[in-house]
Amino acid sequence: MKKHLKLSFLVFIALSLFGCNSNGVPENTDKNEEEPAIKDEYSFSYIEGEHVLGTGDQLSLSTKLLHNGQEVNDYTVLFTSPNIDVASVNAKGVITANGEGTTNIKARVNEYVVDPILYEITVYKKYKNVDILDEEIVNYYGRVNLKDNKALILNTASAFELRFFGTTLSATFDSGIGQKIRIYIDGQDVGTKLIKRSTVLCSNLDAKTHVIKVVRCNYEYRGVISLTSIFGGEYYLKAPKKPDKKLEFYGDSITVGAGINADGSGDSIANEDGTLTYAYRTMLHYGAQANYLAFDGATVIQAPWRYWSYESQYSYYSLTSDSTPWDFEKYIPHYLIINLGTNDAGIVGRGEGTFEELSNSYVSFLRNIRSHYPQTIIVCCYGMMGVDQDTSFTMNNAIIKMNDPNIHYFEFAPVSCTGNEYHPDVNGSIDGANQLIGFIDGLSYKESFDDSCYEITEINNHHYKDGCTTYSIILNKPLNSVLTRIKIGKANHKIMGAVTLVSSRNSIHVLTNSVTKWFKPAGDETIGYYNMGDWAKYSDKSDESNYLYFRLYAKPGESIPLSTIVYVSFEDYVEPIEGEDYSISLTNEVTYNSYKIYKIEVLKESEGFIALIHTNLINKQISGAIMVSSSERWVNVRTTGYNKWFRDSWSEGCWWEPTNRWDTLTHKTNAEGIISIQIGIYTEADAGPYGPIIPGVSIYVAVGE
Repeated sequence: MKKHLKLSFLVFIALSLFGCNSNGVPENTDKNEEEPAIKDEYSFSYIEGEHVLGTGDQLSLSTKLLHNGQEVNDYTVLFTSPNIDVASVNAKGVITANGEGTTNIKARVNEYVVDPILYEITVYKKYKNVDILDEEIVNYYGRVNLKDNKALILNTASAFELRFFGTTLSATFDSGIGQKIRIYIDGQDVGTKLIKRSTVLCSNLDAKTHVIKVVRCNYEYRGVISLTSIFGGEYYLKAPKKPDKKLEFYGDSITVGAGINADGSGDSIANEDGTLTYAYRTMLHYGAQANYLAFDGATVIQAPWRYWSYESQYSYYSLTSDSTPWDFEKYIPHYLIINLGTNDAGIVGRGEGTFEELSNSYVSFLRNIRSHYPQTIIVCCYGMMGVDQDTSFTMNNAIIKMNDPNIHYFEFAPVSCTGNEYHPDVNGSIDGANQLIGFIDGLSYKESFDDSCYEITEINNHHYKDGCTTYSIILNKPLNSVLTRIKIGKANHKIMGAVTLVSSRNSIHVLTNSVTKWFKPAGDETIGYYNMGDWAKYSDKSDESNYLYFRLYAKPGESIPLSTIVYVSFEDYVEPIEGEDYSISLTNEVTYNSYKIYKIEVLKESEGFIALIHTNLINKQISGAIMVSSSERWVNVRTTGYNKWFRDSWSEGCWWEPTNRWDTLTHKTNAEGIISIQIGIYTEADAGPYGPIIPGVSIYVAVGE
């Protein structure tokens, strides 16, 4: 890379001469105008960056003086070294590396006005051979087990890296033959190749110092890659410094890169590539290093076809192929990204597990992780291959139970999945990386804000629900992201819903705490709020100064258009009271007039229970109820003065009955905004199917006038 250091000076010619025209009349002196500036520019042309040498090496510095882009013919460059013990330089600019260390060689020209330049010179000890167990010479990325004079490269996207002088480099392997590796030379991706017992990693390079990085593309199910030797370089130097930022990824086939090439070859080595996934691309974006631990079909719950769960195996070097205990102190990431849940949704959906198991297993897993990584920011994500709302809710709820401000939940917008068995393809992985990067960047959304780039207005013509205060947010300038804050007027208020109106198809993300949503309306869609229950339950509350912060952002490379309008509705939020057998949440899955709808979800098999619905409404009644169930059993919904039997398999549709009886006969919310409702069952003496209420039953209750 060439760098020009420029110093410009301007010569201005301003003529104030009085002369005569052809008739002997003096010229008009009012027309004294400045001539165009004549620009002279001197600069150095040189190779910038760190120059790495081995002891005893020499390097000729190519330093040229340019005048307006053309080399000057007659000039002398003066070179000086402040530390000749590390490197000395002669009058011709030839550097000799004398000893280990770092110094800066200065180059200057006295005859011309131009700033001097500095060459950064680093000198390392030369090694004739590579000891693959010596991490002074070889960098390893990932959980690579060094033992028995071998480097066991176990997991997808794990890698080794070294610096050498020469034109070629090779390696030998005693296992992993036929697997795919990706090779980088001096930071450039030069493609993939299949491992042979003796593999030429690179050849026909310029005779100079190079850095090579070799990355495993396939995951551990394909077998251990056992590196036994590296050879072919003239000599080897100290390995490059590893990136400071550390990431770690736990995942399943999505993180493995299963079927990502969508080449029609099915579940194959060629069709699989961990270096093309959302996870690897996220690492590249941040210039970080990363550990990856992923396996096709991995689950939080112990799957019935597998002897292990993720929690039971993640404390080893790999999930299945190396049971050596992993030392968590060796690598403490700044961010841990857990992308699990897709296979758990399938297990529960097939009746091979329950959401209660998923919740308990996830909480246990997170507690175990936190014991190893007390300061790490943990991002639990799900949804690249599609979202099951019950799975999403269960994982989000598990994270809430942790009560840990550094554990976050992120739901992907589904991505392109044309890979084998509907896995994300390359474009889908790019999309997933962009979404995740946007979310991680947004986690620092309270660090700073600029309220001059948007306008906030309280509006009266658009409300999510009666009792909510709604604001519109309009941008003044196109931005990739913007932190907004709204002064609500009261503390303890939460976002109850959000929607964007935008005249372009850019994706806009609304983020507060652990609740996120991508919006991509076409501009003419009707206004619709998303997942009110999740906003209400999980969003931040307004602070003691009555401010609530949240971030709007677009995907990397996009900006939020000026035409974007974001409507956000707020309300004083009261947590519903939940029992052991059921959960209660505010929802907009169904609607009834302008009433608040509460969803009572049966979590355990039950003979019936009394649910206490905690609202912020005083002296209000239940105005209707419906039930959704895959069971043909009858369930009784009862409140003082009125009850209704439901036997709903959803085929009848969504209906409220009879409204007038609920309104006129039921009791009202008390002074604390609480109303009780009894959920009962048929007994053996009753007609029709009887038995306990089973998980999966959901009862919706409208609380209104």
